[in-house]
Amino acid sequence: MQSTRQYEVRVTEPAEGMLLEHAGFLAQVSLNAADRLLSKFDLMLARIADNPFQFPFADELDVPNIPPGC
Repeated sequence: MQSTRQYEVRVTEPAEGMLLEHAGFLAQVSLNAADRLLSKFDLMLARIADNPFQFPFADELDVPNIPPGC
């Protein structure tokens, strides 16, 4: 059985802080929704670690309205 390569995914401290702020705000409305947000984020990190090439960089997207720095 061939093992698949796992890529290292790094989440910066500011990005992690922003995620926790959003989850905290969302938890004030719905704990279930906040839990789903964090679970989906973990799922996306795992998918990126498996194959980062499935998600294009923002500058490769054909979307002209993405603000710089997002």
